[in-house]
Amino acid sequence: MADRFRGRTDVYWVSTTDTKKLFLGKLKKLSNGTKPIVVEYPDGSAIRDAFHSKVTGKTSSQLQAYWSQLVFRGKGNPPKEVGSAAAVIAEITANTAVIGYVDSAEVTDQRKVIYQP
Repeated sequence: MADRFRGRTDVYWVSTTDTKKLFLGKLKKLSNGTKPIVVEYPDGSAIRDAFHSKVTGKTSSQLQAYWSQLVFRGKGNPPKEVGSAAAVIAEITANTAVIGYVDSAEVTDQRKVIYQP
């Protein structure tokens, strides 16, 4: 189950409210002024469903509807999708603005936990 929120930034902690806003495209800047780039697992993946159930309170179908409305109104685009924890970690490693989540089994000392539900 996804219980870690990972990022390689100088942000020390992100609140539950800000984490929800990040993954719903509502938080445009982190506390350090960085514009976050959010990465997400594919729709229907167990880790995505578990994460959103805990953090945003939305099901997969609710997320699809939510992002469809934002895209239709020109108010946002869904996060980039990546297929694995290794891909999330690679994205975070390549760009300090990238934020994503991994299963607690994937947590290493190389990345900073900035939120843990």
